[in-house]
This record gives sequence, C-alpha cells and structure tokens, in this order.
Amino acid sequence: MASLPAGAPCWCQAPEGDQEAYLNATFVQQQGAKLVVEVGGAQREIDPSHLREANPGPSVPDLTTMVVLNEATMLNNVRDRFQRDRIYTRASNMLVAVNPGHPLPELYSEAARGRTKSGDLRDVSREPHLYDVAEQAYRQLVAEKKPQSIIISGESGAGKTESIKYCMNFLVWRAPADEKGTGAGGGELTKRIMQSNPLLESLGNAKTQRNNNSSRFGKYITLQFASTSAIVGAQIHTFLLEKSRVTSADAPNERSYHVLYQLVAGSPLAKGTDCSTFRMLSQSGTTSIPGRNDKDEFSQLQLALGWFGIEPNVQAGLWEAPRGSLPRQHRVCGRRRRAR
Repeated sequence: MASLPAGAPCWCQAPEGDQEAYLNATFVQQQGAKLVVEVGGAQREIDPSHLREANPGPSVPDLTTMVVLNEATMLNNVRDRFQRDRIYTRASNMLVAVNPGHPLPELYSEAARGRTKSGDLRDVSREPHLYDVAEQAYRQLVAEKKPQSIIISGESGAGKTESIKYCMNFLVWRAPADEKGTGAGGGELTKRIMQSNPLLESLGNAKTQRNNNSSRFGKYITLQFASTSAIVGAQIHTFLLEKSRVTSADAPNERSYHVLYQLVAGSPLAKGTDCSTFRMLSQSGTTSIPGRNDKDEFSQLQLALGWFGIEPNVQAGLWEAPRGSLPRQHRVCGRRRRAR
C-alpha cells in the first residue's frame, strides 16, 4: 500500500463498533510502520492491513469486471447500486441481492420478463436481475436435458422468501403450454403451484425481530418438466421446522406462525375474540404486523386450500379442536379458561 501516491482515494477499515465496515479515505503518506490517511477531514494513523485500494470509475453491474477487487470495493459497489434501486449485482454466474425494504413492482413487470427471455445473459454490461438466474437454469434444462438447481441463501430478512416466489413465477410463465393447453402461466396446475406460496407462508412463516415474514423452516422445491419443457408437476419438501415457536414465541416484537393470528382475525369460529386474549399468541406483546391484514390473508389461505381440493366444510373442521377436548366456547386456537 506504500506505493499509493499521495492524494489517492482508498478505503480504511472502520473502528470496531462503527456502523460502516470501511470508511472513504485519502492516502497521505507512509510513516514508519504505519500509514497516514485522511478520513472526514482529519488525519489518522492505521495499520497497513486496514487499508484497501479504491476501484477507479463508477459502479458496475458485474463485480468481476472491476479493476480493483477487494472486500471494500465490492461492498461499496453493491451499496452504490442499492442506493439507486439497483438491488441486483452480478458476480460472474452468481447474483448478489439486497432487500430494498419496499416494493419495486417495475422490476418484475411483463416487460422485464420479456427482456430476460430474449436477452444475452453473457453480456457483462447487462443490468442483472433475479429473472436471469431462473432463465439460465431454464435454458440449460432445455439444452442439456438434465436437472438444474437454483440455490437461494442468506441471513434472516435478506429476501429469500420473495426471491423464491419470483423465480417460481418466472419459470411458470416461461414454460410453454403442454398438450392440454396448460402452462405458460395459465391452467390449473400452474395456478396450484403459485397458490402454494400463501399456504406455505401462513403455516410456516412468522414475524421475527428482523423480518416480518420470516420462514421458520427450510424447504426444497422441485418443479417437474416434461420432454417438451412444459411444467407437469411440483413437489415441496420441508425440513427443520421450528416447532418450539408454537408455544414459546415470547421474544419482544415477534409472533408465532401467521396462520394462528389469521385464524383469530378471519374465522367465524373466533368471532368476538382478539389475539391478545390468547396467552400463546400474546406472550411477546405483539399480535399484529404493520401493513399486513390478517383477516384478508386468512381469506387468501382459504382460497389456496381450495386449489388443493380442501373444500370449505373440510376447512371448517381443520380450525376447530376435537370435540370434547375443550369447552365449546373456547375451542378456537386451543384457548382454555381456568376453572374457578
């Protein structure tokens, strides 16, 4: 780093506890075993291992095209793009996504799908998109006639659940119609596949301190394609379900599974009750989520169950405790009043 000329832009590691990982700095000089940099108008001495060279030029859509590639330049590149609502950045054949925290419907429009379908995915100047990942998998499936996998990973709140939905939505749209005329975004099978999302979210997602719609289980989703490349089936395997959340969701600003709150808000069986009256649902003091309507989502859940052949009369039996296990007036969600 001593070869940097005076006045060269650089990055220096932020002090422990600072919100930033690296700070924008200017190299001043080497002073013995230390380096002198200017940060925010003030000079400071740092260890050479805490200095990172800056990348010249503006941010780029593909990290592998950067002249200077290190942790600081990658983080700054991703942040700069994120601040301009470009939440996707490519790293060769991988995609880095940052949760925007607010809807960006223009990113997932019909026009965006069309550009992906006809685009050159090898063009490093191309603006990256989650659809590119799904399109690449589909193209390789068609060309190689071999199974393809899309791995979506990240910490809580990173946006994995939404990314899975967008990938599935694109593949359902991308697949051609089968011999029965289904596929290509239409038909009973493809609608069932998409209706699995509200079903899985209601029964497997919950509000945590970091994420209002956190998946409290792992899932492996398989879309099955015919030789014609049309979708002919789907399987969803779940694992690592956080069962303890049903009885011990007591951390501040957290809830148990969505379905329990949706049931109280939307089911006629729970009419006249409130989630705050159920100990298992109100241990944390949080029974609602800003911007979400549990009553409306219960209706969506009922609709999704209908797509899987569970009729309304059968659904009514799902929400009620077994006869005789609880007093009739307290069967919903298993609430029991202590005898006096």
